[in-house]
Amino acid sequence: MRGTAVATGALAVVVGLLGACGKGESPDTKAAAHPTAQATKQSQKPSPSVSPNSKKPTRAQQPASRDKKRVTNPKVTMIGDSITVRSTPSLQAALPGITIDGQVGRQLTTAPGLVQQHLSSMGPNDVLVIALGTNGNGGLSDFDTAISEAGNRKVVLVNTDCARPWTASMNRTIQQAVRSHANVSLADWHATIAGKEGALLVDGVHPGPQGQQLFARTVANAVHKAVN
Repeated sequence: MRGTAVATGALAVVVGLLGACGKGESPDTKAAAHPTAQATKQSQKPSPSVSPNSKKPTRAQQPASRDKKRVTNPKVTMIGDSITVRSTPSLQAALPGITIDGQVGRQLTTAPGLVQQHLSSMGPNDVLVIALGTNGNGGLSDFDTAISEAGNRKVVLVNTDCARPWTASMNRTIQQAVRSHANVSLADWHATIAGKEGALLVDGVHPGPQGQQLFARTVANAVHKAVN
């Protein structure tokens, strides 16, 4: 009887151990039953409101207000010599409303004082054109002073083309003035008229009818480029 009881108790212990093993969870079962916090957070993230295949709006689709408005009729004041005087009708046609102050024989040295005279009638967005140098006198300091008087306004310098010994030197001075000031640009009359001697009068200095139109077009193109 005692041996039977011991055997029965041992059998009960074995059965209990087997039952406990059946209730246990393997590592894989735990992982499946208890997802990690990271996986839970990922599953809870809201889906994007914009499809990943959506294209960025093109420039044409963006608001037009962001595009810079082109200036089609800039207000211009021009100071010049006899080249400007002869070309006045063509300049007025190419740049409607232009104010022209031209004088035969005018020297570059007069530029600073002339700019001062015109400032009171010029707006902050007006363009100043200086077409001086044909008659030789003057230098870089005259350009620098005149440009400084103009403040932040756009300034266009017109270089020269004439059969005179100082032309090359004057054009180098004009180019130097253009490079030295961020608000200054060049109207390259010298390049425009090159090879077109027939557009000048017999003196090789002043433009004839065709040359006057070329001169005005050169100035107008430089002005529009400066403001746009």
